[in-house]
Amino acid sequence: MERVQVGPEVHLIQIRFDAEVWAFLDPQARTWNVHAIITPTSITGLSPGEFMVATASLACTDSDCATVPIIPPDGVLGTISPNVPMAASFFVSDTATAATTYLNTPLFIDFRYMDLPCNIAPCVPARVNLGPGHPIRCDSVNLQQGYEKGCVYSPYRPTWAVSDALYPKVGLVAKHMAKATGNLAGQPGLPGLPGYNTPLTYTANEAENRRVACGGKTAPPDEARLGNTSCDEYPLAATTQGAASGDPYSICWVPPEANSSQGGQFSTFRFRNRILEADDFFVSAHYAGDNPGCNDDEGGGGTPATPNNALNSMFNSYGDSASCAEWSGGDATNSVVLPDGERAWFFSDTYLNSPGERKGLWHASALHNSIVVQDGNGLKKTITGGNTCQEHNQFVSFWDRYAKTPAAASDGGFFWTGDQKVVGSNVVKFYYHGLSNGSSFVIDYSAVATIPVSSLQNDSVVTVNPARFSCGSAGITWGTALLTWNGAQYVYGWKPSGTGSDRVYLAKTSAGGLTSPGSWQLYTGMSGGNPTWGGCGSTPAALPITNGTTGFSVVSVNDSLWLVQFDYTRGQLNAEGTIGAHPATTPWGFGNRSVALYEPPTGFVAYPYYYQQYEARVQPGLGGAGKIVISYNVNTFSVDTGCVSANAHDARIYRPRFIDVPSAAFNPAAAAAAAAPAGWASTTMSSNSLAGYGIHRSGPPFPTDNPPQAKPSRATAAATGIDGSSDWYYLTLGDDCPVFGGLLRAPAATVDSHGIVAATWDNGGTDVWYYVWMCDATLHPCSPQGTGSPWFTPWPAGEEGLWTIAPAGYLDPIDLTTSPEADTNGHRFAFYVQSFGAANAAGGGNSPTTTITVRK
Repeated sequence: MERVQVGPEVHLIQIRFDAEVWAFLDPQARTWNVHAIITPTSITGLSPGEFMVATASLACTDSDCATVPIIPPDGVLGTISPNVPMAASFFVSDTATAATTYLNTPLFIDFRYMDLPCNIAPCVPARVNLGPGHPIRCDSVNLQQGYEKGCVYSPYRPTWAVSDALYPKVGLVAKHMAKATGNLAGQPGLPGLPGYNTPLTYTANEAENRRVACGGKTAPPDEARLGNTSCDEYPLAATTQGAASGDPYSICWVPPEANSSQGGQFSTFRFRNRILEADDFFVSAHYAGDNPGCNDDEGGGGTPATPNNALNSMFNSYGDSASCAEWSGGDATNSVVLPDGERAWFFSDTYLNSPGERKGLWHASALHNSIVVQDGNGLKKTITGGNTCQEHNQFVSFWDRYAKTPAAASDGGFFWTGDQKVVGSNVVKFYYHGLSNGSSFVIDYSAVATIPVSSLQNDSVVTVNPARFSCGSAGITWGTALLTWNGAQYVYGWKPSGTGSDRVYLAKTSAGGLTSPGSWQLYTGMSGGNPTWGGCGSTPAALPITNGTTGFSVVSVNDSLWLVQFDYTRGQLNAEGTIGAHPATTPWGFGNRSVALYEPPTGFVAYPYYYQQYEARVQPGLGGAGKIVISYNVNTFSVDTGCVSANAHDARIYRPRFIDVPSAAFNPAAAAAAAAPAGWASTTMSSNSLAGYGIHRSGPPFPTDNPPQAKPSRATAAATGIDGSSDWYYLTLGDDCPVFGGLLRAPAATVDSHGIVAATWDNGGTDVWYYVWMCDATLHPCSPQGTGSPWFTPWPAGEEGLWTIAPAGYLDPIDLTTSPEADTNGHRFAFYVQSFGAANAAGGGNSPTTTITVRK
């Protein structure tokens, strides 16, 4: 905004512009280069003959930091014009004597009227920073010869890529690191894996970590015979997450030379990235070899649970290779063992088809519930409601191309799954009925169904008909968990309490009475130390546990009863929390005392995944002697600019995770008060800008210590995210999609000798689609822009569809407008790009218009 006085008049001039700023850093000297492109997008308030001049300057927060303009050498960018970019470059040198200095480098852009300085307040230069806080860190820590000093982009966390292919001598150490992080066998386990926001933190104090992990230990005979006599620990000894932290750790036995090689490679990685004390970094480890050894992780620390890599791999392998009729991901994981020994897995919202097809949005079906059957060889089939593999069928209507849900609601709602039990020759299955409510949902009643075991064993298409019922107070959702105890069948339900948690309720019946809720008895409280019971018309009492959830299990372990659930610290719609087990001596005695079993690595609400974790459930009959298997589900609040969920771009997010818990961990004496969900300290993201595109996300809260922001490259400040794109936004239930405007710059175009226009335009973001409209400007005014006559769609037949996801396309205006009555060869054609989000209609817009003469 400029306010200038010329004579008695005050000019109010508004300038809108985009600024792209990045830095090239020298990791071996305290110098760097800053480059900027400033593109004015609009200027208002100027009269004919008047103009504006722009200058650019760069400042440092440290007095010993010097900046020298390179392009242009005097900092004067020249007269500005809409949509004409201006470039500026600076050389920066920090000569401070301090060992470590954090610097901010703001770019100041000053606009001057008719080359006159602004002389009326408010009139200040626009300021653009390289990043939040003080993003440039320079140091003179003598790491090794050639790395005595240098600079880094401090918000970035570098990733150490380790593999037996890159470093053959590392060998089994790479295998151990890949297994320990979960990057080899399926799911993330210990910290360090990129994408899960669980970085490692460097420390030079390694001795205590080594002592706890490996002190006094010798290689088992089988490993020693292979030459694997050196103890390798993970997390690395040079991290604060090492064994001495008390958190989980892993060790395995490797050849001594492999351990030495890893140490040397890590030192090189640390030097090149200038990783100092308390700096964070990630580890991406891969192993493709077949060297014997390091097959069983050992270790300890932290909670007693460990990932069950066999089950995690089974579901990942099945989902990664899924056909159009097979499960590719789902949540609300429940299972029951069938009489013939097979296992039926029940899921709520489900994706079908391969990860690649899922990215096509319309090329994969999504169901509200599904069933997957497992036999002795693994997952063998997916049960749906039929009509699979029609997604590409152009001979049926669009809405008839998608698979049907086994338990479908006829009222436009949906059914999600609760618990189940085999009763005779049937599976009695509980469902929750829900209705969409804007961009969120409501659960409005419970339902129960009878599914013949034979249909699960023999069929791939099954129709399930849940019957609606109610019992007790309105709003109780029954069937979350079932428990058989002392000859009776207990049914658990939940109801929102209005405080971020749910209250838990209890009913009692027989196995044969599960499908007749009208005969149930409800727990109504205690009298003289004994429970009281009433019919379905009575008012039930909530159990003592006050921080219940919508998904949990109740089981008997070690002669005690246990309610297993997520003990959230920030409420159920957030990620943070530990899977805990609440002990009781009776089905109605569960309180808030809990044994912490496992803290999943997905418990971080942070860019780019914004995870949600939920539905911790015991899977019966899987653990074997001395072990209990628990599953939990992971979802994401992350959407891209087109409002497409990250689940479509990273298919492994939306799949169950499995952990093994030693049965000895279920010790009532170890239970302590579980943390009550606390309020979520939040703020509001008012704006996130992408170059060349007007985009913002407003409203949703996020933790103040993990703001949704791109993580720039340490070397170039280039952002990375999911699938190589950085435009990921936090979108909790009930919030609106990211809002974006049209492309800010007009498309560019060239014409070949055949009259075909090659058009290019700005990339608006991930999953943004583009529709081009063209108008014959020789015959029509072509203003304003429109989507009806005289505007038309100029894609060449057979080469483009109705729209494209690419920021480029070929247009054929002459052939689409020429007729015997009118020859348009040599006409001027105007065209613009209409953009919109692939998964929402609440955004998009039109670019400025480009006019070009087309002849052939």
